[in-house]
Amino acid sequence: MVSELNMKFGISEALTFQSGAGGLVKALLRHVSGAEAEVYLYGAHVTAWRSPAQGELLFLSNKAVYGGGKAIRGGIPVIFPQFSGLGNLPTHGFARTALWKVDSSHVQENGDVVLKLYVSDQEISQSSVKELWPHRFRFTYSVVLSERLRTDIEILNQGTQPLSFQLALHTYFNVSAIENVAVKGLKGLKYLDNVKNREEGLNEESDVKFSGEYDRIFLQAPDRLEISDKTRTFVIDRRNMPDAVVWNPWIEKCKSLTDMEPADYKRMVCVESGNIVPSVSLGGGETFSCSQTLSVK
Repeated sequence: MVSELNMKFGISEALTFQSGAGGLVKALLRHVSGAEAEVYLYGAHVTAWRSPAQGELLFLSNKAVYGGGKAIRGGIPVIFPQFSGLGNLPTHGFARTALWKVDSSHVQENGDVVLKLYVSDQEISQSSVKELWPHRFRFTYSVVLSERLRTDIEILNQGTQPLSFQLALHTYFNVSAIENVAVKGLKGLKYLDNVKNREEGLNEESDVKFSGEYDRIFLQAPDRLEISDKTRTFVIDRRNMPDAVVWNPWIEKCKSLTDMEPADYKRMVCVESGNIVPSVSLGGGETFSCSQTLSVK
């Protein structure tokens, strides 16, 4: 499979397919700036984004499980068509554990490296999932690497009946230490607190900082958010993804997660871009698109 993918979609110096952890296939993208990204076909999962100056920018657990119907812990899991347990599907839906297919690859005139993947109802084999979510759809996911990392989403309702879904990019950022981290841009926003059974609240903090388990869905967040981390700042630019989830499991929750090491909570913070409340509704034949662009300064 790897050799066939390289023959059809590989690009000299820019994109190669390799055998990754658990025997799963991954793509390695290389930009002329020296930036790199790794993307598994399992889940369309970005597991690495590296900068020559900054090193690894995404957190990936050393205990992550690859395959077997379990999402990879870290990187950028794709949550679709359900967020968390807000529905009758498996937690966070099926996209992050589906085997995606390669649609195309190319290098743009400006040097950006593009890998386009897709999944549709044809790739969803579990009959139980199809019974619960019996829609015809095509989800196209483009990973675009420059000095920044952009992920573009396009979802097409291929059926004639309306469909609704929730969507999020569950981005894990690699941080120096959680006590150095402040998430900026969320002051004055309404939130749902997942630690307190989605209790509603109003955020009055200029900077979100961490001293315990934190899991909040911020509604109608600005298009730009920032994560300050000691000597660098992550910048998250979002298009058509109004909700933002901020998560750190802290000590006890982290200990309970079998695919994380007990101290991993110190090295990561999740800031997710998404469409959660309300769900997105698409009529027959309609298309929804959105994107997230990550950069560091």
